Amino acid sequence: MGSPERFAPGNIGQLERAMYGLKDAPRLYGKHFKRIAAEEGWEEIVESIFVLKDEEKKVKAVMAIHVDDLLIFSANFAHNFEPLRQRLKMDEPEILSAGDEMGYMGLEVRKNESGFEIS
Repeated sequence: MGSPERFAPGNIGQLERAMYGLKDAPRLYGKHFKRIAAEEGWEEIVESIFVLKDEEKKVKAVMAIHVDDLLIFSANFAHNFEPLRQRLKMDEPEILSAGDEMGYMGLEVRKNESGFEIS
């Protein structure tokens, strides 16, 4: 998630309260994530499902979020997701190639030549 924007490297600050472990932590992180995603052009269409559209208003990427796990479908993943990843200081993502599969929230996501399968 990174440091608050008003803090710069080398500055010392005092926390009024820690965020981790608080009952408000998931809500606060979700609010922060949604604000940054919106600033990067992602639109939340239903709770936890976001789309990124091109200039012609066609969907070019879809993102599902559960807590702090993301699942993104995009033809140009690096271009569409990198700005959001950098702003939120996220780790390098796992990218599926054709034939690869991974588990996500009890589902199997598989990439094939024509797109994705979820089972």
